[in-house]
Formats: sequence, C-alpha cells, structure tokens
Amino acid sequence: MTAVQLKTLELAELTAAQALTQGMESQQSYKAIYQAVKVALDGVVGARVKILGS
Repeated sequence: MTAVQLKTLELAELTAAQALTQGMESQQSYKAIYQAVKVALDGVVGARVKILGS
C-alpha cells in the first residue's frame, strides 16, 4: 500500500471507532450504529477511496 492509502485507511478506522463509541455510549441499537458508521465513512473517506481506486 502507498502512504496515501495507509493514511486513508487510518482515517477510516478512526472515524469508524469514533462513531461506534458514540453509538455504544448512547445505547443505540446495532443497526443504528452500523448506519451511523456507514454515513460517517462515506462522508469522510468516500471521495478519497474513489480517487485511489481509479
């Protein structure tokens, strides 16, 4: 992996962990947490992944 890909992966992991922690602390259902993680990742890393995949 390139340095840019590794940083993108790191950003995705941190974003997912933050959304997961927030969901668990507010006692949301698994489905709600999953959807929040999905939205957070799409907003933060969605565009970068498409660029790297080109």
